[in-house]
Amino acid sequence: VINARANGATDVDFYRIAVKAGQTLVVRSEAERIDSPMQPVLQLFNKSGHRIAESRRILAQEASLVFTA
Repeated sequence: VINARANGATDVDFYRIAVKAGQTLVVRSEAERIDSPMQPVLQLFNKSGHRIAESRRILAQEASLVFTA
């Protein structure tokens, strides 16, 4: 579990997570659940810096990613 905080409209947080081949990573925002007006965007990059997945909050549907390495 990673807890983060938005510090303004342009705030960006980066996290580096090591995953092994075959391991599944699940990333989900909880903005709607806590009644936040925040519109999070989750992006997943490979170690070369290329974006390989993206998810945005749409109305009541939270941003979420599921990735298997």
